[in-house]
Amino acid sequence: MAYHNNEDIFDDEPIELIIRFENKAVSTLDKQNKGSFEELKRWIENKSIKCFFQKKNEDEHKVTFQIENKQIELVLKWQEQTFDYKTIINQKSKNVISEIQQLNSDEYTVTENCKVKLIDFKKPYRSQRELEDLYNKICKLEISPKSEIENQQEIWDKWIEAQKLILNKNSQPLEIVKYDQPINIHESLYQFRVKLKQEENLEFKNIEKIISEEPFNLNERINPDGSQLLRFKDINDVLDRVIQKDFTTILERNKQIACVLKITPFSISNKISKTFNNRFIVSNNSDTINVYINNLSQKQEVVDKMFLEQFYFKTYGAEFEIDWHCNIKLDKNLNISDHLLRRLRHNVFSRKHNEFDSLKKMYQELITIFGKDKVKSKVYLHFDQSRVNEPIRFENSSFKNTFWTEIKREFYSFDFDTNVSESQQTVAFEFVDYSDLKSKYEKIKSLNRFNIMLSPLNDDFKFKVKIDIIAKKSKKEEFLDKTRQIAGSEFYIDRGDKFEYKKRQVVIGNLNGRNSDYNYYVFNLPYKWSDDKRQTDKFFKFIEEEPKIKFVTPNLRGDQAKISWLNEAMNKITNPKEGLDLKPVNEKIKDFIFDSSKAEEIYKNLSKDEEEWNELKRHELLILNDSQRKAVLSALNCTDLALLQGPPGTGKTTVIAEMIWQMVRVNQEQKILLTSETNLAVDNALEKLLNKNHTLVKPIRFGRASKFEEEGKKYAFERIMKWVDEKFETDDNYENEVLEEDDVEIVEEDFYNNSVQLWMRRIADNSQQSNPKYSDIMKDWAFEMAQPDKEMKTLFKDKYFKYANVVGSTSSSAGSPNFGADYQRIFNDYEGELEIGQLYKRAKNLSKKHIGFNGWYKGTNLLEVIKPIEFDTVITDEASKATPPELLLPMCFGRKNIIIGDHRQLPPMLHDKTFKETLESLETTESKELASEIDKDFVETSQFERLIMHPKVSTTIKSTFNEQYRMHPKINNVIKQFYLDEGGLEPGKPIKENANDTNLNNPFSRHHGFLLNKFINPDIHTIWVNVDEPEELSGTSRINNYEIEAVELVIKLLKKSNGFEEYMKHWQNNNDQNKVQEEQEIGLISFYGHQVSRLKEVALKARNKYNIPVRLNTVDKFQGMERNIIIVSTVRSDKKIENGITKTNKDIGFAKSPKRLNVALSRAKRLLIVVGNKNMFYRFKDKNGNQIYKNVIDTINDEGIVVDFKNLKKEFGDDE
Repeated sequence: MAYHNNEDIFDDEPIELIIRFENKAVSTLDKQNKGSFEELKRWIENKSIKCFFQKKNEDEHKVTFQIENKQIELVLKWQEQTFDYKTIINQKSKNVISEIQQLNSDEYTVTENCKVKLIDFKKPYRSQRELEDLYNKICKLEISPKSEIENQQEIWDKWIEAQKLILNKNSQPLEIVKYDQPINIHESLYQFRVKLKQEENLEFKNIEKIISEEPFNLNERINPDGSQLLRFKDINDVLDRVIQKDFTTILERNKQIACVLKITPFSISNKISKTFNNRFIVSNNSDTINVYINNLSQKQEVVDKMFLEQFYFKTYGAEFEIDWHCNIKLDKNLNISDHLLRRLRHNVFSRKHNEFDSLKKMYQELITIFGKDKVKSKVYLHFDQSRVNEPIRFENSSFKNTFWTEIKREFYSFDFDTNVSESQQTVAFEFVDYSDLKSKYEKIKSLNRFNIMLSPLNDDFKFKVKIDIIAKKSKKEEFLDKTRQIAGSEFYIDRGDKFEYKKRQVVIGNLNGRNSDYNYYVFNLPYKWSDDKRQTDKFFKFIEEEPKIKFVTPNLRGDQAKISWLNEAMNKITNPKEGLDLKPVNEKIKDFIFDSSKAEEIYKNLSKDEEEWNELKRHELLILNDSQRKAVLSALNCTDLALLQGPPGTGKTTVIAEMIWQMVRVNQEQKILLTSETNLAVDNALEKLLNKNHTLVKPIRFGRASKFEEEGKKYAFERIMKWVDEKFETDDNYENEVLEEDDVEIVEEDFYNNSVQLWMRRIADNSQQSNPKYSDIMKDWAFEMAQPDKEMKTLFKDKYFKYANVVGSTSSSAGSPNFGADYQRIFNDYEGELEIGQLYKRAKNLSKKHIGFNGWYKGTNLLEVIKPIEFDTVITDEASKATPPELLLPMCFGRKNIIIGDHRQLPPMLHDKTFKETLESLETTESKELASEIDKDFVETSQFERLIMHPKVSTTIKSTFNEQYRMHPKINNVIKQFYLDEGGLEPGKPIKENANDTNLNNPFSRHHGFLLNKFINPDIHTIWVNVDEPEELSGTSRINNYEIEAVELVIKLLKKSNGFEEYMKHWQNNNDQNKVQEEQEIGLISFYGHQVSRLKEVALKARNKYNIPVRLNTVDKFQGMERNIIIVSTVRSDKKIENGITKTNKDIGFAKSPKRLNVALSRAKRLLIVVGNKNMFYRFKDKNGNQIYKNVIDTINDEGIVVDFKNLKKEFGDDE
């Protein structure tokens, strides 16, 4: 055996190895049941022990030694303060004490004789210099391949553990304080709303106490979400002052103030006032109407109109108001009539009389006594209802059902957001100052569709103002994060132990994330299909009894199932076993999934113009460039693994379709699994395979069909079965595929648009004979194929399934029991009494419940009947966005795997947040411990990047597409810097040759044709709008109000540009409305979620004022999408506002990530507009010293235009 790095082991004196133990590490070790901490200390006391040291990772080392017939393995971390080690032991750590195994010394190991000393973490002790020398020696080692794999496995375990902790938190029941009765939204949808009980923040209590005391005396409660009702004057004079003086580093007032208008239907007096065009004031009692006039000449006009309104004139009336400051003593010496003296006991009184002169006489008496300036009077005509007609309803407290739909449509055209509550009968909107309030209120009022109970311009009106916690993430923000995570999930009410299991839970609908907030949750109850109606009716029956509901609970069983699938996939490679899907198809995956250098290289010569290359060209289905062709050849000829990098717009979908075609062309009987993180990516690739000249490729789609685009639905197993038999119903719901709130729209399905029917039509079309002798027969044949009866449908369905060779599925669905059940239904020809899909799920269930399950069930050996899930090739797209375990799920089924991604774009995120941030918000011991173990590499590196960037991976199995077909060459020049290490990124030949073609029908034209002096011309495709203004903190996010203003101006200038209207009209010629919207939409993206929220009003204004649709989202959410025009709001500035003071700022936060910048800039096809602080970004260097923003700005300056926002505003700001 060869020994390395062991020159010191023969020294007489062993090195003193100091290892510090924290109390937690001691207790964890004691729980491992292999020996206690005290026993370990006793075993090693005063002994020289041969220790084997390895470098576990850049921060941790590992020591292994043997003592008392036990093997001890400790993970160590160097302590700079005390120059010794501390041990890392937690609940997920391997057993410290285990059975003896052979220890070898190699180039990855340092071997030393040591005296091991275990001491308390806080004990004062100074180690010897030799220990520091040993530490430095270990640091110089390479990490062993075994440790690399162990490190990778730990990362994968952390992903699963993190998701499990978050799921446990999200699954907790939510306490409610009340609920509203369900309301009908439209014929296919009901909604149910509950009020939530929320925790309170201590910070809110403190400020509430201060403003309730002298000198403010405002007894207005602050709600748990930080909202408070205040008069407009008190917002500025009290709340803002207190925050600025005492809470400036903890709290801030949200600039958006909410105005909630209580509305009622117009009363009869409102309506009559309207008939007079509001010239007269009208009031009513229970059954009479008063119309106030200015002079008697108006009487006849009023009487005539009131007669038409079914009222008749009864008498005159007058209201008098006396100014009592005149100090007149009322007595009979004043010569006042008794009836007037009685009335004068009050300063305001009224009098009715049949004769107008009688009222006039009373007025004369009053001014004689008090003086004309002290007496105010109003005269009215008093009307009663006509006795001929039916009584008129004077008041109507509720609106008609149609009113709410109509009013929402009217609000839709407004250039600001409104929120309508039917149950509360309110209309709410947000404003920033008094002028904004006044203009928005007047616009709402001008609709004249309802009565507003109290005008917000009244001094006593109270507005909803929000206080945000800025020192940390508030309870509200954490709760809203959680709401976004579980939006679309089913909720239920638990009726308690007294009910049997099936009747215990009452489903209350799916969480509507868009209409829910911190105080209220809204649930959608669909009511169209029979299953929906059955479930919703069950809820209606339950709620009719007006039960006391204390909690509502999210049903996250699908997510829980997904975690179990991830664990199963991990076990397949770490602990493979014989049984039902308990080991991977390719057993070498356990090595190359962690270490891509273990994948077998390709030995064939795949160079250009060699035999393989030319063979591929001869049979290409689609047009490929050389880099795509190289990638396809790599995929076709690899044995274990191919890694393909597809930068933005480089035709990944084309390559996937070509790969599948080439594989099926050679062998139609092989099975291919195509997976991706999104259904859309799978559906797009399948659509590319359709070709009228062949019927070789027969795709089938697994998963919940309601989640597919129409392109994917035609391949869905469910649709095909409903085409054969419209009564077919499946009980298979893919557990992890949660419906979003956008999915509540129910679309009528065209079951004839399915892959089997299309296959039949193509067969008929390809069978046409030119010989007239057979023309009639062929016509009948074509008709039969186009309109098949049930028997023929069944025949062709069975044939299609028998020869199906491509399965499409999302990556996360690939581990589900329903995926396995669908696989059996398609690829297993078993014919028995029990349906094969159900048998598979039964077998999976039994194998989970019973360890050592032998396969027998109802006289059938399921393990013999069920086919193992195997595919010749698994293709995984969008791999860089998949978490490591999710990537593994489908890979276990493939003999070989082709993984496609782009590690220069964003890695996977957990509900749009980093794992660390999400875990820290859970505030549990386990989550905090796991969060502390997550380093930057863990968060920012996808498994795809680890595989393709492995220094020893064979170049024969990795490829990069280097030609893109999305962006104009000038936009390409902005982002190509991100791909220099891969050989660069250039526009494909069709883009180079056609980008400036003014014919927009040319699919490779990237022309826009806009012209506006001092802003844009047809040759400009990149613009930087420099906003030299400060950013602001918004909770834990950032906003820049000046950039919002700049974005609005940019959209206005685009609208104003010559050629823009023609450009927008051009797309309307397309019959596909989705395509029209996609081409017309402007993509508006930002690095920060709160900035996106603030940009919503800009998007509304663009749509309603300029008729420009806008797709708004964060950069992370926009990954994978593209639009003709993209506007990026960067937010960050070299100045920031803190507590009303403008300060210098040097931090660009999120924006420092080259991956995020790459994604932001690479979404645009024709025009890229960046709005941001040029000076701030120009100086920035990334961790490798690259001036990524300087390169962007310089390129835009050279080939586009850099323009100052202030200059644009000066030139165009007031020009409407």
